[in-house]
Amino acid sequence: MKAARYKRFGDHNEIEIEEVQKPKIGSDEILVNVHASSVNQADWLTLTGNPKIARAVFGIFSPKKKILGMDLAGTIVAVGEDVTLFKSGDKVFGESTECFAEYTCVSEHEIALAPEGLPDEQVASLPLAGLTALNAVRDQAKVQDGHSILVIGGSGGVGTFTVQIAKIFGASVTAVCSTENIDLMHSIGADAIVDYKTDDFTKSNARFHAIIDIVGSGSLRTHRRLLRDDGVYVAVAVGKTSMGVIGRMLRIALLSKLGSKKMLSFVSSPNSADLGALRDLVENSNLKPIIQRSFSLTEVAEAMRLQGEGHTKGKTVIKI
Repeated sequence: MKAARYKRFGDHNEIEIEEVQKPKIGSDEILVNVHASSVNQADWLTLTGNPKIARAVFGIFSPKKKILGMDLAGTIVAVGEDVTLFKSGDKVFGESTECFAEYTCVSEHEIALAPEGLPDEQVASLPLAGLTALNAVRDQAKVQDGHSILVIGGSGGVGTFTVQIAKIFGASVTAVCSTENIDLMHSIGADAIVDYKTDDFTKSNARFHAIIDIVGSGSLRTHRRLLRDDGVYVAVAVGKTSMGVIGRMLRIALLSKLGSKKMLSFVSSPNSADLGALRDLVENSNLKPIIQRSFSLTEVAEAMRLQGEGHTKGKTVIKI
């Protein structure tokens, strides 16, 4: 099978499309024929090995797993003897590893049945970004009907899902984005938009029930000031260097102990129940993936280059 591989940490130039052995499944594993995947910031971090603290997971000196990709939409072609929830022929989506390939092995808890009536490319854009947004809105910020929410970084993959899910939960959403993304924010339901190129949202007199920060920069004290007394700041991104990540997480934890305002950071993890909840939002609440651009498997390096440059609008998809 064909797969997008890298043998050492670096930039997009390390990626090569190679013929490799189709993976063999264990008794509790599932083999999926991958139809599409999508690019996440986590893929860029995996490729570059930065921040270096992440190498405790990815590999200290070289990558533990040589195939990139964390999102998948595809069809099950084989199941292990201990698998009970899925069968061959099921169309599924999920978050795993080594998904920039024609086939990948997953476990039952990493996938769910795919939303009906949605093209593979859109389905593939859902898992990591959608789960992160759902966890941020529902579990961390605990958004309720009538809440006022500030989304910092509303136009990216996680951001476009966050704005929509917060609206579905009944919130009034203010989105921070650049000038060129204002129309996009209007189209997905943002109630108010702050163009960070022309306006400084940190000087606002507004006070929010929750701030969901997908950018991970700026003064935490300033962000905290924008919260109501019972508000919560949720950090989806916390920095780009090891010391930056550790330092920001420590500051978030420290500030959370001062007064009634909460400051949180979290990492989302895949599970079938939340994937099912995400599917329900697509099928019943009109949650829509925003696709910026699609690439073929042979163009993964270019897709990753664009991800590394930042400022993506919605999701970048890989057709396999």
